[in-house]
Amino acid sequence: MTNTKLLLTALAFGMLSGTVTAQQFTLSGSVMNGFHEQLRNTDLLLKNKRNQSIINAQTDTSGKFKIRLDKGAYTLLITQLGKKYYEKSIELNGDLDLGIITINNDILLEGVVLNGQKQLIERKTDRLIFNVEKSAFATGGNGLDAITVTPGLQVTNETITMLGKSGMGVMIDGRIMNMTGDALISYLKSIPSSDIKSIEVITNPPSKYSAEGNSGLVNIILKKSRTDNWSSTLTTSYQQGKYAQQSSSANLNYKKNKLSLFSNLNYSYGKYYGQEELEIKYPETYWHSDKQYQYKINALSGRIALDYDISKHLQIGAMYNGSLSQPITEDFDSSLEKKPAATNRYYTVGRTARKRQLHTVNFHTVYKIDSLGKQLNADFDFFTYKDNSDRNFNLYSNNNASVEGRNQNNAFQDIENYSVNLDMDHPLKFIKLNYGTRFSFSKTVNDLYSDLQQVGFVQQDRFTYQENTQALFFSGEKEMGRKKNWSAKVGLRIENTQLESENVFIQNKNNTDYLKFFPTAYLQYKPTENNTISLDYGKRISRPSFTNLNPFRIYGSPFSYWEGNPSLMPSYTHNIELNYIYKDYLQSVLYYEKIDDMFGGIVLLNNDNVTQRITQLNYAEGQTYGLRQTYVYKKKKWLESYITGYLGYQKAKSNIYPLTPKEMEGFFSMISISGNFLISKTISTGFNLLHRFPNKSIDLVENKTNTLLDFYFKAKLWNKLGLVLSINNILKEYQFNSTSERSGNTTYTNGYYDSRYFRLSLNYSFGGQLNVNQRSFRNQEERSRTN
Repeated sequence: MTNTKLLLTALAFGMLSGTVTAQQFTLSGSVMNGFHEQLRNTDLLLKNKRNQSIINAQTDTSGKFKIRLDKGAYTLLITQLGKKYYEKSIELNGDLDLGIITINNDILLEGVVLNGQKQLIERKTDRLIFNVEKSAFATGGNGLDAITVTPGLQVTNETITMLGKSGMGVMIDGRIMNMTGDALISYLKSIPSSDIKSIEVITNPPSKYSAEGNSGLVNIILKKSRTDNWSSTLTTSYQQGKYAQQSSSANLNYKKNKLSLFSNLNYSYGKYYGQEELEIKYPETYWHSDKQYQYKINALSGRIALDYDISKHLQIGAMYNGSLSQPITEDFDSSLEKKPAATNRYYTVGRTARKRQLHTVNFHTVYKIDSLGKQLNADFDFFTYKDNSDRNFNLYSNNNASVEGRNQNNAFQDIENYSVNLDMDHPLKFIKLNYGTRFSFSKTVNDLYSDLQQVGFVQQDRFTYQENTQALFFSGEKEMGRKKNWSAKVGLRIENTQLESENVFIQNKNNTDYLKFFPTAYLQYKPTENNTISLDYGKRISRPSFTNLNPFRIYGSPFSYWEGNPSLMPSYTHNIELNYIYKDYLQSVLYYEKIDDMFGGIVLLNNDNVTQRITQLNYAEGQTYGLRQTYVYKKKKWLESYITGYLGYQKAKSNIYPLTPKEMEGFFSMISISGNFLISKTISTGFNLLHRFPNKSIDLVENKTNTLLDFYFKAKLWNKLGLVLSINNILKEYQFNSTSERSGNTTYTNGYYDSRYFRLSLNYSFGGQLNVNQRSFRNQEERSRTN
């Protein structure tokens, strides 16, 4: 026992002596570019005084590094892809913090040219790529900020649209996000822009994607998480318009060995104000309605994604998205009815309480068959959506005396869908092939109970709707020419659809089947390194939403109700685009769009009882010719600006004349300007301006001029805390302000939804490595003898 104690004491003394004679210190710092953006995964090389390399390391996810070294003289080099960015001689006599090491942007740009790295705007055969990491505008912001300045996309009042498209799908790393509205916006805000590599804008989706909707796709490509690392971001915001709103979110990225995990949680609550005004000039009556809303928000949403690498060839994963919300709308409608013999005033006080649940699950497998790019992707998706809505209202007459009677609308909707998708990438020596299949099965159940005594309307019914689709798709892509400066891609998607709808109580059942073909074609020519020209064509189908097929009436007041149309048919769109990109700052797009059997909400007016019926009809054929021009100014280090102009001509021919005008045509134009000013490395400010000129739109409506102006201020504090102060819709413009003609009557409408507000947002990012130590090479002496 005594000998053991002596041995341990001697061993401890020896280790302590060794530590004293070879004392180590910490060398630390952080690496950033001229926009004060963290340069993560940047290579660090340390050489001793004999110019021998002794340590190779990298910066972490926040651009920081920390290395243990013996006392002595060293040379620190910062490199990336073989390009030397920085060199400094160091004399280490104790712990040394080098602080922030800033790499000049000119050096970084030189490295981009020498190493063939990405420019700000690029064009591939079937999509435009906006490299977020090259934009100072998005620095220190979030995913929504990055989308705001992406060419071809527009963010207005936190609603994302793709110009010239009626809808848009959002993907993360190639997988569709079954999120919309507030849940999607909250999720995008939770992603730091520094975590986004690029945003792909696909205006004409290729055949591998669903042909559904006259819509494009936005694919957000995230930077790959470093192995054995974790990072997290906490975000909170306060918004004050007429009322206040608050939202908070947290996300976590974790990657260790073969396991990757991402999770996100969002919660929003508060309320906002809305106002709508309606004026109708009937032949014998003048009607004016002023409606005010108070929307209460209470929503929770989350996402968790898990991937595991079973081997270098096989990866499996799962993803869940879910949201729960209980919005409440309280409204007050003051309506004036003027007739030759009398004037009446009505007041409607209503309340709508909803409970909505959305759950989506995805299981996926990626099998990399070989190193040449042959790969099989398999996805199974399931979602369920439930919406329980209770609406009640009371009517008061001229003298505010209550008109006796109860008015109640109770509606319930239950939607289920599951689908299987197989997608094969199959590159051959002379062509790149992609082919696969998809099966989708949807069922919707709608229940309604209405007892509207003041209207004299009672209804109880159940409406079911089933939609099954089977699809086959394939495409081929090939580079051509001696310099490979030509590329072409063609594809075809075949969709077979079966529909069945039934009004259960009245036993009315309808069945419809149709088989449709959706071709796509792309051609790109790159005559020089700085010029890219592309031409593409695609055919799309827009199917009615499940809600718009529901035939039940939902009354907002005794004088207005909404109802769907189970006989509504899909519309078909043909899109042609000619794109030109010069370097990374100029983009021109000429486009043509033709829509057959266009459908949408139509207000039908009853001249006898001044009732407004809002329903869905296939009401028009439409054509649009347009030009979009985008210019990016970034010649000054302190200024980056995006200027986009739109000019086009639309014409539509009505299928339901004289309920609407027989036809309508005219020019449309708008201009969008965004500017970002760098005050310092950590502080910036800027504005977004959008001006729409008066126009006659394809939906047979005349829109008035509209100007939206926003300001913001951004700061990065202590390299972890981001602050954004924004002021939205400073001019307090209406969301819509239009004139239309329905059943020969002139109608004026406008609406405003509390879009003028200020918001303060804070986000805090942190993270680190997982059980990984920086180590020097222990065989340096032997390796130095090799030469």
